[in-house]
Amino acid sequence: MDDATPPPAPRPGKIRAALARAEQALFTRPAPKSAKAQMKFLHTRTKGSAKA
Repeated sequence: MDDATPPPAPRPGKIRAALARAEQALFTRPAPKSAKAQMKFLHTRTKGSAKA
């Protein structure tokens, strides 16, 4: 009658691999090299918020 026991926790290696895959899927292209392009990139990432 141990139907309520939780499944075993995932191994740390699997979690790290999943996080790495998620990060690669999120950032598909490298960050810009020039300072002007970097500022434009960051500005669009913060949805135009100059304070952020």
